[in-house]
Amino acid sequence: MTLDNLPIGQPAIVKSYQETTPTQISHFLALGIAPETPVQVLRIAPLGCPFQVKIGQSLISIRKAEAASVVISPETIAPKVDTSVAHTSMVKKQPS
Repeated sequence: MTLDNLPIGQPAIVKSYQETTPTQISHFLALGIAPETPVQVLRIAPLGCPFQVKIGQSLISIRKAEAASVVISPETIAPKVDTSVAHTSMVKKQPS
């Protein structure tokens, strides 16, 4: 899957680049688009280009054609378990 096909808000991890030149790879690395970096599409312009993307903690804008060259792996986020609630059966009562 490539970055241009990632749904808005879906977290992913950059895996590699496809059909890129060494100059394009240098450009991606300068923007922070490096393998194993978290990425998320935040917005897409009304006409489909550019994309606002969160890379790590940075926000960048890239063209759709550039996003099509970035191979990603969508992340599946496990639901968080609420551990703040104490179970009453586990709480030992103190004698009064």
